[in-house]
Amino acid sequence: MMKIRDFTHRIRGRFIIGALNNVIDKDSIVLDYGYGNGLISSIIKNKSKCNVWVTDCEKSSECSLPFLSLTTLQERVWHDFFDCVLLIDTLHHIPKNKQEETLKFAKSLGRKVFVFETAPSIGAYCIDFINSLSGMPTPYAFRTPNEIMFIVDDIPEIVETPWWYPLKHYSVILEKKNG
Repeated sequence: MMKIRDFTHRIRGRFIIGALNNVIDKDSIVLDYGYGNGLISSIIKNKSKCNVWVTDCEKSSECSLPFLSLTTLQERVWHDFFDCVLLIDTLHHIPKNKQEETLKFAKSLGRKVFVFETAPSIGAYCIDFINSLSGMPTPYAFRTPNEIMFIVDDIPEIVETPWWYPLKHYSVILEKKNG
């Protein structure tokens, strides 16, 4: 029997895959930074056929993808090793005063950084409250697309979702400038 979490991850996975169109391909080496339980990472790997690695505060027993600890990423030189670093609904689980530092670190790991975030709403806060009951770090640090624009110096795209879907998402791709 499918869990509600699996169902919602499949729906979000479709939105994320759509937003990732033309960002990664089958030859890409991707790091999912803040992968959680790995369901979205697995969807990305299966749909795009790319090489996905994962990192988070701790390893999830539900995910079989190659895991790199945050300590390993910080201690070794990985400069531009990854074609793309994914921050999928990761920033709002990091205190606002640490988000810019996280983005800077992600930029050092890959040639591109793909940010997919949930916009602040009553529904988003309720879902994160429920997640916090299971021990997930939840500082409720959502940012509006306008707020994120000032951090990343780019205009985020609003992700199209069906009328019945309760959350609003946006994405932005950060690419290193040549020279």
